[in-house]
Amino acid sequence: MNGGSSVATRADLSYFAETQHTAAGPFRSYWKSHGGLTQLGFPITEAYMGPSPTNGKNYVQQYFQRARLEYHPEHKGTSFEVQLGLLGAEPLFPNMMGQP
Repeated sequence: MNGGSSVATRADLSYFAETQHTAAGPFRSYWKSHGGLTQLGFPITEAYMGPSPTNGKNYVQQYFQRARLEYHPEHKGTSFEVQLGLLGAEPLFPNMMGQP
């Protein structure tokens, strides 16, 4: 992977060869403190800015095998800075999630 040496030297970033994705910053902190691989699985995307399927607002988000995490800067420094997305509700209740 290009830039592999920089990945190895960043203390707040973990690279997972299994999925070729990283977890960094607040997402990595949340992942580590909330069960890591056992609870959330490997990251399956990089962090990206996009609309939340729950409310349509733009958040930095990252998908893991068993979770979608959202970064909420309005809660920076609190336990609500990173929040779990409502994965189970999204496909079951699309009208409640603001989707047609």
